[in-house]
Order: sequence, then structure tokens, then C-alpha cells
Amino acid sequence: MSSTPNPRRRWHLALFAASAVGLLAYFTLATPVRDGDGMEYWYQVESLARHYSPELREDDESAVNAVFPTVAALKDDPGADIDIPPYPATGYAETRDGRRYAAHFWAYPLSAVPARWLLGIFGGHPMASLQLTNAVWFLAALFVVLFRWEVPAGKKLAFVALAFVGPAMAYLPFTGAETFTWANAVLAVVALDQRKFARCSLFACLGATQNPPLALLGVVAVPLALLRKQWKDAGLAALAGVIAVVPMGFYYAHFGKPSLIVGAATSTANISIERSLSMIFDLNQGLMGYVPLLPLAVLVGLILRRSLTAFAVLLAVAGMALAAQTQSNWNGGGAGLHRYLVWMIPLLAWVAADGLGKWGRIAVICGAIVFHLPLLIPFPADRLSYLEQRPLAQWVLNHAPKLYSPPVEIFVERQLHGEFADPVAELPAVFARPNGQVTKLLVAAGCESRLSRYVVVSPDYLPELLTRIAAAETPTYIHPPRGAVRTNPGALTGKLPNRAARAKPRWRE
Repeated sequence: MSSTPNPRRRWHLALFAASAVGLLAYFTLATPVRDGDGMEYWYQVESLARHYSPELREDDESAVNAVFPTVAALKDDPGADIDIPPYPATGYAETRDGRRYAAHFWAYPLSAVPARWLLGIFGGHPMASLQLTNAVWFLAALFVVLFRWEVPAGKKLAFVALAFVGPAMAYLPFTGAETFTWANAVLAVVALDQRKFARCSLFACLGATQNPPLALLGVVAVPLALLRKQWKDAGLAALAGVIAVVPMGFYYAHFGKPSLIVGAATSTANISIERSLSMIFDLNQGLMGYVPLLPLAVLVGLILRRSLTAFAVLLAVAGMALAAQTQSNWNGGGAGLHRYLVWMIPLLAWVAADGLGKWGRIAVICGAIVFHLPLLIPFPADRLSYLEQRPLAQWVLNHAPKLYSPPVEIFVERQLHGEFADPVAELPAVFARPNGQVTKLLVAAGCESRLSRYVVVSPDYLPELLTRIAAAETPTYIHPPRGAVRTNPGALTGKLPNRAARAKPRWRE
């Protein structure tokens, strides 16, 4: 066998290296912006970088608050509508002896410590460590797929098109653990495809330290290894599951319970058919709103391939989806696609890429460029995307409102541009065209008295509307006839005058 290096491979490596340098340089120099639980993660990075412990001490807190990226803007514009660092730190709980630890585990912040040290050495913004680390995880996953995964080029490129092109790119600057978990999901399915089940479980369980449902991929790796009589791999895959329970042990040791989030912000009562369908079809935060080719490609790939491994992976995804639905805050902060769906995409992309034939793979590669890339245009600049109707949802609500009736929390919070502990109490919620014509109302019995705050109803239609509202024992969508309902001038159907009027965000897992 010839050992002569492949010239084409060398050029591919050179192109990848140049692109990687450019991406890392961009996220090193870009001013970071807090998203989601970013403050909590920034505090953890600082603590780990300073004294190798996730315990938050006063000097850690002061150091982060002193360099918070947007504080300087207050000097130039005291009225600027920007974030300020919380003091004292939110998202933390105290142990009996007074030590403070974050509600979210510290595996992802720990991976950002090298970036924090390098930024400190070279004079970069200390808080850029998270976005820089996200870029490193993204590039590491891409390198493994492109250069370490020995599969046909069509399968490889179809997987890249479905797993990398889209939401994973939008989440790169996001100050949360989504990219960390997503990258480990990519590495896990690549290992699974190579029948390296222990490695699959290792990466899945590492990602599960921040998003526990991903551990289900490690669970299915064990019986798959046993079916192939890979006894050693099966044992090691089961052993790797210990990694997923490390966070539980940590919190039990410090607080006497396995999690600071489960129970406080989760409930199995939240699981529903409505939420399950919204994960696929919702135009604001579901798959169809950002990667519309993916669900179809998964279905076609599964039918064509009929692979036991693919069925096992989809079974794991189903379990992850149900576990994700236990979250009370369903309309959480994110860069478009629901945060929990981001790290499920690699599993779905693998099922599609593995099952599709030559022309199917070509179709998804071209389709991702034509359909998925344009959906990234609003991101990452639109940091409050979870409080706005996204462009596709707006178009449908304008032209065919009966086709889109999302869960109550999604519609209310995106229409009133705020977070609410009880969205039903805020009804009615109204969507109107730019000319003031109302196309969709969300109502429930008892909200009649607040109707005039939002809309003006024609005398002919008012009795029918009031009757329908009074009969709405649960939140109900109403689609009034053209011209029957118009917005009330000054009604809160558009942006609130001051974003500070929003309810204080709840913890989001």
C-alpha cells in the first residue's frame, strides 16, 4: 500500500485550517453578549479559572461584573436598553456552610477555562471565552466528520448539510451549553456509525452532563453492542454512563438532592401531544421553522434503510423529546430553534444521511443551502428572538392564520414581548396585520373585560365574539372575518415601549 499523501486531502486540510483560524479570530475579537444563562456560566468559568473550583466567591463575582460587556455603554447612553450584571449573582444556591454553586453543572464552563486563560494572556475580552469555546467545539466536531469518518462522501456531506448548516451555526455566539452538547452528540453518532459503542456512550454521557436526556443515546449503545457480540464495548459503554450521573452526585453531596432544577422548573405534567407536535411543526421554534428538510429526510431515510440502529437512535430521540417537554418554560430564550432541539439534530441528521440514497443525499445538500441557510439571516443579531414572531410565522399568521396555532405560551409571549408566569392570565392575545386588521385572537372565558384594551370589534360581530369567548373553557383561537376586528390604537399588540417592563426571566435549563 502506498504511503504517499493524498494531495487533495492536503488541500482540504489547508482550507479547513484557514477557515478555522478565521472563525476563531472572529469569536476572539467579537464583543460577547449575554444570552440565556450566560451570567451563570461566565461566573463559573471565572471561578474555575481562578481557583479550580466551581464555588462562586466574591472576587469571582466582582471580576465578572467589572468587565460585563455592555456596562460601558451606559456612560455614552444612560437610557440605553441593555442588560446589566445581576448582583448578587442569580442562578446560584448556598450550601449550609455558605458556599455558592450554580444550578447548572460546570462541565461546559470547565471546557472554556483554557480559552479564558488565553484571552487573559493576549488581552482579549475575558467574557469571550464561552463563544470562543463554542467555536472550538464546532470545529472539533467538523474536523472529525470531514477527516476522521471513513464513509462515502455523499453520506458525509449530507450529514454536514443537515447537522451543521443551520441552527448549530446560529448558536455559536450563544452563551449557553447548546454547542457543547451538540458537538458531543455529533461525535457520539459518528462513533455509533463506526460501531464504536463505548466511544459513542462516552461522548453522549459527556454531553449529558449539561443536558441529561442525551444520555439515552449512551443507553441504546449498550444493547446495540450486545447484539453484535461486542462484549467489551458493551461493558465499557455501560461504564461510561457513570459520567452522566456525576452532576447528580455533585449536587447531592452539596445540597442533599440530585438537581437544583428538576422539580423546581420541571414536571411530567408538562408532557403533551401539543408540545410533541410543536417540536416538529412550530414555525417559531420547531424543526419546520429552521430545518424543514430534516423531518422529511429522516422519514424517507428510515423507510429506505429500515436499520435497527436507526430505529434505536430514533427511540432515544423520542425519549429525549419527552424529557425536554418536562420543562415549565416552553418558550425559552434561544437563537431561533428551541434550545433542546439543537442537540437532537445530529441524531436525526445521521438517520437521514445513513438511509438516503445518492439522489436523496444530493437533494438535502442542495436543499440545506437553498432553504436552511436563508433562515439564519436574522441571527445572531436578534438576541430576543424568543419574544418575537419569527418571519415565517409572521407570514403565515398574516396570510393563512388557521394553519398556525402554537401552544399558548409561545403565542402570548411573542405577541406581548415578555415572559409571564401564567400566560393564560394575560389573555386576550392578538395578532394583526400591519394595517391593523386582526387575523387571530387567543381567548379564554373571563377575558371579555380586557378585550377593548386590545381591539375594536364591529357591532355586527361583537355578540358572536363575546359568546365564543364566554364558552372558551380552555384557551381557544378565534379567526374573525375580514374587517370584523381591528387593533385598538395604542394597544399592546406590538413591542412594549420599554423592554424593562418584561417580567423577570425564570431560570431556564
